Amino acid sequence: MRDWIRKQLQGKMGQDYSFDALPLEYNTWLLFRQVVDIILLNDFLAYCMFAFSCFRVPNGLSIPVHIMRWIGGIAMIGFNLWVKTEAHGVVKDYGWYWGDCFFQRGNLVFDGVFELAPHPMYSVGYAGYYGLSLIVGSYPVLFVSLAAHAAQFGFLVGFENPHIERTYGQRKPIAQRTPLRRTPASDSSSRSQSVSSLADLTTPSATEGETATETEELQTETETEFEGTAKQEQMMKKAEVSAALTPATAVTRRHRSAFVTQHDLMNTYFRQDTIILRNIDLFR
Repeated sequence: MRDWIRKQLQGKMGQDYSFDALPLEYNTWLLFRQVVDIILLNDFLAYCMFAFSCFRVPNGLSIPVHIMRWIGGIAMIGFNLWVKTEAHGVVKDYGWYWGDCFFQRGNLVFDGVFELAPHPMYSVGYAGYYGLSLIVGSYPVLFVSLAAHAAQFGFLVGFENPHIERTYGQRKPIAQRTPLRRTPASDSSSRSQSVSSLADLTTPSATEGETATETEELQTETETEFEGTAKQEQMMKKAEVSAALTPATAVTRRHRSAFVTQHDLMNTYFRQDTIILRNIDLFR
């Protein structure tokens, strides 16, 4: 049996494949892929043969309806193929064939078509079921498609989601409260906040002191201290004048400081979803 498995895998992988040099987990995964390919091909072939055997032309429908039925069915099958192809391009063979059930190779990255819908390979990735049901015009094919799709979701809920949570941890909710960098709360006006922030900016840090130029190193501590104090006083005066002349700035600062989480910030600017032309904002 071992020799037969080695021969099968070497014929599939090519000349540079070494059965004995690779780990047992990797060879087991390759053997598992062989079994999965057989099941998937037979499953797809059986479904298509069943659908074609139930093919009929529905009575009582006009020619435009038949044309729309075929166009819609072909479009759904094409969309199905596109989703599967894009999903395979994102997760590659390692994710497509559940490689993380056998060995770990870092975290999985879900982007691209995975941003279109949750679990696209199990949800919108089976739109071809319903497209073929439209083309053949058969209710039994539609009901079998619904049952097959429900079985896919059962596999997703019963195995894949728990496996992903065990392996990579639970997924973060969409509306997770990601804390923003909080500004120090103060009962005084925004003018004092702007003054304190300007004072912080004028105070050199340790890093700035280490990266000073030779000219700055020649200055004495007294000169640097006086110069920094004078600049600080000038900037404080400018801040007081600008805060007094523009009271709206204080309102804006208080409004911005109210955002304490990423969810609150996003919910303020994106609270009205765009539906076709409703709530559309080209600058958002």
